[in-house]
Amino acid sequence: MPQIIQLERTGMPSDNNFRMAFWLDVEPERQAFYANPAATSAFKGITTTELDAIKSGAVVEVIETIDRPAGGTLAEFRAEAQLRLTRLQNELTNRNPYNRYGTRFNGTSWTTVTVA
Repeated sequence: MPQIIQLERTGMPSDNNFRMAFWLDVEPERQAFYANPAATSAFKGITTTELDAIKSGAVVEVIETIDRPAGGTLAEFRAEAQLRLTRLQNELTNRNPYNRYGTRFNGTSWTTVTVA
């Protein structure tokens, strides 16, 4: 499955800015929080398998624009896109707002739940 998909070019004609789709992997324990049966993708060429991964919460799609002034090389653009993918993936993996989701108190004692 791709991780970076180049969508349309913006800022034409002078700039080489591109809207990009980044597909990030979600930790298995957190996928239920990202699941959305009505989810779609900005990528028109998405396969059924890829869309199912987004709908199930196994993959999160993030859309961003990468701005590259005219004159930049394709290699520079690709390196920047890969660096952004790494940063986005690290942010998603390291940020866990569901860490204690489901922890509850029954009037007498607490049941602690941990979502990895």
